[in-house]
Amino acid sequence: MIGTTAMRAALAAAGVLAALTLPAAAQTSGPYVRAMIGYDWSAAATFQDRDCSSSGAYFGCGPGVDGLQRAARGWFGSSGAYEIGIGTYAAPAIRVEATLGFRPGFAFSGTANFSKVDLPQPVTATAGQAGVMGFVYADLGTMMGRTGPFQPYVGFGVGLSRNVVGEMLYEFPTLTQPRYSVMPGGVNYDVAVAVAAGVSYRASDRLTIDLGWRWTRFGVVETEEGELFIQYPNSDLTVAIDSTFAVLKASGITLSLRWAL
Repeated sequence: MIGTTAMRAALAAAGVLAALTLPAAAQTSGPYVRAMIGYDWSAAATFQDRDCSSSGAYFGCGPGVDGLQRAARGWFGSSGAYEIGIGTYAAPAIRVEATLGFRPGFAFSGTANFSKVDLPQPVTATAGQAGVMGFVYADLGTMMGRTGPFQPYVGFGVGLSRNVVGEMLYEFPTLTQPRYSVMPGGVNYDVAVAVAAGVSYRASDRLTIDLGWRWTRFGVVETEEGELFIQYPNSDLTVAIDSTFAVLKASGITLSLRWAL
């Protein structure tokens, strides 16, 4: 019984090795379209003044209640990622793509550290990203002469990102008479860069499935210059305010279907 089980395991292993080294379907070298879904989670982010010494600076220069430079520190949470693209092979192992993607579900959550106010000082705002990018991918298996259906790959991308943040709500619940302020939202366009790695499975002569990981720096998220609304216990006030900014970076997992045209 043990010998039979071992023989079956050996035959299965041999079958896997054969699948990895022998082509399951002919590789196409022409254009293709790609549809991707994924999930991104952001890195730590800090909203700060462009110029802390400006008369319109919100945070201003100097340390906050925790001893750090005054700012709003947190992250943009996570978001579903959606992308469509078209590509082709520039060489047997090199693919180039143009893509359109968006991530609508980001939202900033963090805390400020204004001096003379106890923590926490919650800060919240909705956010989102969309953009166009160009990618270059290298199929490592093909480079090494492997023609099996599984192909590890690496990639690099650069493009233009549209980063949006809604009104930012700053709350001060620890004050004897709690109050809040509202910062204008904003839209900013910036250069985005990305690196990617993963594995492809050639399911047929036309369909390829990609499972990967991607890190992207989407660039600056920026509030607009305008009026800061301050709500006091028995009154309110608006004052001129400069822009503030933070950098949006995220890592994510991706699942794509590539269809040869």
